[in-house]
Amino acid sequence: MRRGAWSRSWFLSLSWPFLPHQHCATRLISTGMLIGTAVRPGLFSEAAYRATLAREVNMVEPEDAIKWRTIRQHDGRFDFGKGDEAVRFAQAHGMKVRGHRLVWGHNNPDRLAHGHFSPEQPSTLLQDRIATVMEHHAWPALWVGRSQRSTG
Repeated sequence: MRRGAWSRSWFLSLSWPFLPHQHCATRLISTGMLIGTAVRPGLFSEAAYRATLAREVNMVEPEDAIKWRTIRQHDGRFDFGKGDEAVRFAQAHGMKVRGHRLVWGHNNPDRLAHGHFSPEQPSTLLQDRIATVMEHHAWPALWVGRSQRSTG
């Protein structure tokens, strides 16, 4: 990777629980730096969680909420509810949303590892997954692994 390629796109992961009274991120955000963390929409009901996120980060990633196992139901339907909740939270707080990998080594449906497929079926499943998620979220098709290996 060419030197300085990450200068405008740092993604610092902050762990929960955040240390109280440390607002270093707030100062960095005021400089325009993107400070983000993975979020769990199921925790948005906790006032302290919401307040800390709103104060300390300006970019969120929907953690497990958009992984294959979470959004692809057994009957073939896609359920984007939890991921959409994370996006709504970000929009309500003026935050950016960072997408997650579209295909991950784990958190895939069990049927992928244990299913009996023709040679064409896995490719069709991957194409369907990627196209559906990209269309729903209107995210640019960026592969994190590929961009990290890029030499510029």
